[in-house]
Amino acid sequence: MKKTVFGILVLLCIGLCAAELYPAGSFETNSIKPLWLRRNLPKGANKADFADGFTWKIQGEKFLSGKQALLLEDKKEGCTIELNLPAVPCEAGKSYELSFRYFIEESNPKMKVSARVILAIPGQRGTYMFPTGKTEAGVWNEFKFPFKTTEAHKSIGVTIWLGASPCKVYVDDFSLVQKD
Repeated sequence: MKKTVFGILVLLCIGLCAAELYPAGSFETNSIKPLWLRRNLPKGANKADFADGFTWKIQGEKFLSGKQALLLEDKKEGCTIELNLPAVPCEAGKSYELSFRYFIEESNPKMKVSARVILAIPGQRGTYMFPTGKTEAGVWNEFKFPFKTTEAHKSIGVTIWLGASPCKVYVDDFSLVQKD
């Protein structure tokens, strides 16, 4: 009995120690907020030529966990899909991890998965990191990027880039957590 109670307390502590900074990342709430999406067009492109072809939706046909995932699809060539998480406050000297899973169903041979993690310092440029992910099609890929803040860092901003189009990508289990 004592071992069981101790085990439950340890699991509870582990769960509380990993503070989730983006709680809607499983897309089970039918919302992507506070994430926002942007489509980057090829350099010099005529916007009128790219008025259609880009769609996104929370769907339940292909997902990794839960019952839904975010589907991003762009049928025009040369675009990049951008997911942005507005800056969230962080604690100095702590460990964090950005992670998400993605399934590339269709892609351009130039397909890339990358991110920009910005550790902001008020009044200064801050620290920029650019991790990259695998581009294997037909499997759930895992993107994991652990990092640590310093005393100067006050917030974390995240941008994820998926491209170049045409592409069809499912995203699930998006997470930004404080690890300690």
